[in-house]
Amino acid sequence: AQAQPVAASSRSSAKAPAAADGADTAPADPRNFQWSQTADEVEVSLPVPAGTRPRDVQVKFGTQSLSVKVGMSGDEVIAGTLANKVHADECTWSLMGDGSARRLQVTLFKQEAGEQWRSLKAN
Repeated sequence: AQAQPVAASSRSSAKAPAAADGADTAPADPRNFQWSQTADEVEVSLPVPAGTRPRDVQVKFGTQSLSVKVGMSGDEVIAGTLANKVHADECTWSLMGDGSARRLQVTLFKQEAGEQWRSLKAN
């Protein structure tokens, strides 16, 4: 039986969510990531500034850790221990979209297929 996708988001700032019509013109904040899961993988999607290139992104995968840095400053926008274990050597990332719709998509492959994660990161 295929697990149903589950979506969650993390908003680290106190700003109100963007308007549904896209009227919010604030710069992309990668710390406002969203994640979802299937039986086999976890997808993490985060907005990045328009014009972000692959050389502006650094992603490190560990068996139970994830580090994502975006931009010239090298600030970590996601860092820490994952809630569960992944196959680090199979995990991938890619940049998608253009302009204000530019996003970084990170795919984590679960070690335990079918396991439902309650959160992306360990508490």
